[in-house]
Amino acid sequence: MQGLNLTVIENVTDWETTSTVLIPDFKETHEGAYKCTVSNYLQTTFTSFQLELPQGLSTKQKVGLGAGLGGVVTLFLLVLGLIYGKILLQRQKYHQETLRVKEEFLQGIPTTDKTAFVSNEAELSNFEPTFESQPFDDSLDIPFINWTIG
Repeated sequence: MQGLNLTVIENVTDWETTSTVLIPDFKETHEGAYKCTVSNYLQTTFTSFQLELPQGLSTKQKVGLGAGLGGVVTLFLLVLGLIYGKILLQRQKYHQETLRVKEEFLQGIPTTDKTAFVSNEAELSNFEPTFESQPFDDSLDIPFINWTIG
């Protein structure tokens, strides 16, 4: 590990010492097989290990992910624009029809198109205003003496 800027952190307890080696600027060129040797007056021991950078997304994966995300956002905006355009057209048609009916009313022209504001023809054919008088039934009346407020 020559040429590396290393930091060693030791943690000493009553019965053991642990050491951590930090490599702050670890780069791809530092990847490889390493051997750590530890010695004391009783013995010498070692371990071998492989150091590698964590693998993230490759450039191709990042480009693909960005393109896919861009496509989804574009599709969302397109659908949103179509919905908004449809709403604007409906509002414009309603506004024009309202102005036409208002103008006919102000000119005294009876509105011949009764479906202008009704979506169902069956509603128009069944609509007959009637006024019927119903007989008064005393049994349905609630006397004031039984009322409690509060």
